[in-house]
Amino acid sequence: MYEAVSALYKGFTPICTTLETLSSDMEQEADCQNQAQSILKKLGELESAILVVFWSTIFEWYHKTSLSLQDPTVCLNVMVSLLESLADFVQTQRTKFDHFESQGIKVCGHNKYKAEEKRVHIRNRRYDEGSAEEARFSPRDRFRTEVFLVVDKMTSALQQRLEAYKEVNSKFGFLSNFASFPHSHSEVSTIKSSAENLVASYPDDLEASLESELVHMSSLFASSPDLQASTCPNKSKSTELKMYQFLHEHNLVETFHNTGITLRIYLSMMVSNSGGERSFSKLKLIKNEQRNSMGQERLSNLSVMNIESELLRTIDFSDIIDDISRQKSRKKSLK
Repeated sequence: MYEAVSALYKGFTPICTTLETLSSDMEQEADCQNQAQSILKKLGELESAILVVFWSTIFEWYHKTSLSLQDPTVCLNVMVSLLESLADFVQTQRTKFDHFESQGIKVCGHNKYKAEEKRVHIRNRRYDEGSAEEARFSPRDRFRTEVFLVVDKMTSALQQRLEAYKEVNSKFGFLSNFASFPHSHSEVSTIKSSAENLVASYPDDLEASLESELVHMSSLFASSPDLQASTCPNKSKSTELKMYQFLHEHNLVETFHNTGITLRIYLSMMVSNSGGERSFSKLKLIKNEQRNSMGQERLSNLSVMNIESELLRTIDFSDIIDDISRQKSRKKSLK
């Protein structure tokens, strides 16, 4: 989505020029000319230009944040902070309508809204409605309230995702800074309370001894600088992964049994951002109007072939095609 909107914003003028050329080219088909003219008319509206500028700004930071969240070295605490900052950024953009309007005017080259060209419809009043004039919004205010300010829905959706990250962070967030904890009374208390929270959340997987295991491991890190340094994150591994590998490399899985289970639960969670889903169905491409009478068995086989298309391209079907050709030619000769 970001690439498409960004390309439209950066190449707005060349795209409009190309559409204008297509719409006036008599060598093109009538449908092509009409479509080019329709798209050009839509892009020429001030409303469209404002939305292009606005969504280009929003999607740019969505894209950058998603790339950061996909980095395996980014800890859970940083993920929560990134999403919180993104939510704050999106919320502040709704107050910058004047800025996006001025940028939209530069892009489209005029400052007239589409509704300004329409005739104002005067509704017939009923006898009991009174004589007060109806409140009418200007085209600018109507667009601002009905379209632009709907960004609140995006902020709400982002907050819902952020709540999911916060819930995971409240349980496992302390592990990101576990190796750097100083062995003090306050930090031991933090570890104990975090362990109790984890045991309460996963009673079937973790035992109450997790608390003593984590306190023991914190003492181990505090008393051995070499072990503490070995668990510090590098450019390719997170702190939690380094801790899990440390337990296996030094045969400490049985000693810190519940700690290993805790790390496995966390490392198996899909805490990174998901990519955008396809906006169309592959099944519609397989079973179209020309294949409307297709049976279930053939439809299932074609679906599997479509899903495994990469593997399908590596298979040589020459022998199968030759066999089918020989069978058909034999049937024709018998007739």
